[in-house]
Amino acid sequence: MTRILRHVGHKDFQKTHQRKIDEHKKLAAKKLKEWQEAEEERKQTEEAARPFKSNWRNEIVIPEKKEVVELQEPKVKKILEVNREKGGIVSNRFVIRLFLKE
Repeated sequence: MTRILRHVGHKDFQKTHQRKIDEHKKLAAKKLKEWQEAEEERKQTEEAARPFKSNWRNEIVIPEKKEVVELQEPKVKKILEVNREKGGIVSNRFVIRLFLKE
């Protein structure tokens, strides 16, 4: 190792180190530019796709629940009438449980 150091001075080490730093900066700048271009392309794609997007959760209509409510209305009315005759009070939770039970 000492023989090598006789032929290589500290300025050579400085140049080598500076060259590595410059290469690293160029590479970082290149990556940043690529990332910015990819981000811009992603935004353009999002804007182009926005009119075609749909929210499937809002579009779902479940008609089965309405039918169940319509079929069980007489049963609920009868329970309410019987309960009123006895002087009791029926809460909304009780009525909802009746619908969900069957």
